[in-house]
Amino acid sequence: RRRDRHAGWTVFPMAAHSKTLIVGAALLISGSLQASMYRHGAIQADSPRSPGSIISLVPAITEMLFAIGAGPQVVGVSSYDDFPPAVRLLPRVGALMDPDMEHMLSLRPDLAVVYGSQSDLQTQFARVGVRTYSYRHTGLSGVFRTLHELGVLAGRSAEADRVAHNLRAQIEAV
Repeated sequence: RRRDRHAGWTVFPMAAHSKTLIVGAALLISGSLQASMYRHGAIQADSPRSPGSIISLVPAITEMLFAIGAGPQVVGVSSYDDFPPAVRLLPRVGALMDPDMEHMLSLRPDLAVVYGSQSDLQTQFARVGVRTYSYRHTGLSGVFRTLHELGVLAGRSAEADRVAHNLRAQIEAV
């Protein structure tokens, strides 16, 4: 086991047959990591409108936010978030079926990450001026698009590009 000093990921050396399992797992996981933007006006890369505080109802997106260095901006997470360990200290704001809008608004978010099926929640956030990022499942290529979009939204484009580059290199190595 070794630590990749650039990406902060832990890499495990493995036998050839284990690599097949990892590629399969990566494909399954990647289906849950794509999002598309729900925009209320133009969002510019690393603009002054980058959020100071983010709520994430999507555990996979929460992990990505921490991976790109936006962890300090995350002020609330879903009931199911458990990684990285730092999220265990953050307020829980519900999940897909039980979002607690009052609690979320009390955290004064600038950006809320929601599931694409939560259109009512998106509408409620729009009414109070909170931008949303709407999560949708897609394939592996969506992981890289999601990293890029989160980097733009969180004001961490360079970090997001670095994480995406390192992830592509790891996948290609397998």
